Amino acid sequence: MALIKTGDRSYCSIGEWESYDHIIAARPKMISNLDKFRHSLEVQGESIDVTDAVSGEAIYESTPTR
Repeated sequence: MALIKTGDRSYCSIGEWESYDHIIAARPKMISNLDKFRHSLEVQGESIDVTDAVSGEAIYESTPTR
């Protein structure tokens, strides 16, 4: 998992999973962890929730070359 600062007060979390089924199985724990600090998050607008989640398959990966 990586936490990325995308703005002055905005962040994005990226995780890599073995399969989509593993993501589904982990959702309850992820929601539980999020609930611990949800109170400190800001609503960004009516159509954007403080925790909009997205997921998908990697379509490109690159390893840095030296």
